[in-house]
Amino acid sequence: MLRELVKYSPGDFGYQRSRWSTELLAIKIRDVTGCPLHVSTIRRWLPAAGLV
Repeated sequence: MLRELVKYSPGDFGYQRSRWSTELLAIKIRDVTGCPLHVSTIRRWLPAAGLV
């Protein structure tokens, strides 16, 4: 899901931002899946997914 989200900008989902933050990614994933994630989890996932 993380890889799919970062293909889009936050603005595509109605957010007033041009870039994703770990906090905003966690919020969007929670909204879509119902699963709350801590920002530190997102920080660990980004390198594992090859995104940073």
